[in-house]
Amino acid sequence: MKKDTFLERALEEPDCADVELEAVGTLRERAKRIFGEAPQPLEAVFVPSASNLTAIEEDLIWEKKIIGKQDVPIASLIQHLGSNDWVNEGRSFLEEGKNTCPFCQKNTINEELRKNLSAFFDEAFVEDIQSLKTFQASYEQESQNLANLLEGIIASEKAKKEGKLDIEKLEAFVKTLDSQLSTNFLTIKAKVKEPSREFKLQSIADQAEQIIGLIEAHNQDVLHHNKIVENFSEEKKKLVSAIWKTVVGLEREMISSFQKKRANFEKAIKGIENKKKDLDSKLLKINEQIREANKSVTSVQPAVDEINKLLKAYCFDSFEIVPSERLKNSYCIQRPNGELATDTLSEGEVTFITFLYYLQRANGGSSEANVKTPRVLVIDDPISSLDSNILYVVSSLIKGLLKKVREKKGDIKQVILLTHNVFFHKEVSFVDGRSNGCNKTHFWILRKISNVTSITAHKIRNPIETSYELLWREVKEHVNDPSRVSLSLQNSLRRILENYFKILGKMGDDKLVAAFKEPEEKEICRSLLCWVNDGSHTIPDDLHVQHGDDASQRYLNVFRKIFEHTKNQGHYDMMMVSRD
Repeated sequence: MKKDTFLERALEEPDCADVELEAVGTLRERAKRIFGEAPQPLEAVFVPSASNLTAIEEDLIWEKKIIGKQDVPIASLIQHLGSNDWVNEGRSFLEEGKNTCPFCQKNTINEELRKNLSAFFDEAFVEDIQSLKTFQASYEQESQNLANLLEGIIASEKAKKEGKLDIEKLEAFVKTLDSQLSTNFLTIKAKVKEPSREFKLQSIADQAEQIIGLIEAHNQDVLHHNKIVENFSEEKKKLVSAIWKTVVGLEREMISSFQKKRANFEKAIKGIENKKKDLDSKLLKINEQIREANKSVTSVQPAVDEINKLLKAYCFDSFEIVPSERLKNSYCIQRPNGELATDTLSEGEVTFITFLYYLQRANGGSSEANVKTPRVLVIDDPISSLDSNILYVVSSLIKGLLKKVREKKGDIKQVILLTHNVFFHKEVSFVDGRSNGCNKTHFWILRKISNVTSITAHKIRNPIETSYELLWREVKEHVNDPSRVSLSLQNSLRRILENYFKILGKMGDDKLVAAFKEPEEKEICRSLLCWVNDGSHTIPDDLHVQHGDDASQRYLNVFRKIFEHTKNQGHYDMMMVSRD
């Protein structure tokens, strides 16, 4: 801990003069236990259920003799021979339209016998057989689910460093349960093959109860352990509090002396600051009085004061504007040593000073008669001959002027701004967080071809966009019009992913693929990356173009999901919003 941090923390501790302090030795012994390796909380194990299995085992159908209808002429013979299951199985070998017996291979099968067999194995018999098969499938499925769950619990608990579950006992219980389930599988299979026999399934209820009881006891131990972990954290907080109380209590006199000295120093500093504020306020009033007095002497002085204020604000300290001693209501440019700088200014400095003076004249007037007249300003390429730093200054000043015009403050009613510089256009048109959609700002483009000038109106939509914005416009057009065909979509998607993720986000293709959780989604993402790289470096043939619409929409969806899974949904939504 740093000295300043330690000091502030000690001063925050309340004075506990009446509290009994713990001995330093006792605190050290507690710290050895508390500040050691803290126990980690454990997770409870999911408690399985065997209710579906036991319900199947307890069904009465296993002890039911499933036989045919008794009032059929051949019923007494089948019952006498005890061949119910044999006859039922043999029915499947009877061929339609033939009278050959599947048992004796003689032509003894006639229509009457067929009817008797169908009547004997009636609808009730068929329903019972179907119930047996349904129970068989359900029992096998439920058994497999229970076995998989128990195997997962055993594997998970073995992998834990600190586990409270008795794995050996659980494995023994599971082994016995598997044996019981295997026996029941054979019994069920036999019942399905011979439905007229009576069977009884072995109940797994007791074994399942032992397994569930063992897991529930484990979960209780986990709950108790986690409570200890929570109390451990609380004990650590109590120890830290006791240490600070002891530190402050042992050095109470030194801390008290320090607090008194610091209070005196803070009081003295506050008095000096208040005195400085009073003097600064008086200085401002005096300067304001000087400016007001200058207005009555010469009309150029307010413009001189404002221009000098802007020059100092933007760190132009190698010259300033001063009233001319020879000509009334005029000014000159002077170096700090008193020399005139008219012949030594650079072209950019001259342009900048001229622009500042133009702004002052635009806000005022050449005489008292026209100070408050409404006006329209025309500014033609004010950044010519300026370096890049001053370009930002000019842009900022013009944006402030445009804001006043939109808010109808002052006498300037309209500003017409002309420029050839696209970068300057971008800077000055970006106002209040946007460059499109303001109904008080309109855009035009003038072109001169063969000495003929044409003008194109774009209304409130800014026609100048960055290459990155043009790439997103291509994506928006495809999303809004799925039938649109374009050979540049793949290239646009590739350049957006490279610029935003690889160049700015430092995320390669592998990281983009890893952002997807499901294996199927990872493969789809990888397919998109291959698709855009292939399509942006080759010319697709006619077949690809003809059948590419569905693929384009599918990959556009994957393109959107890349931003979702990498937590960049906000950027996607921002770029897809229409700015027209």
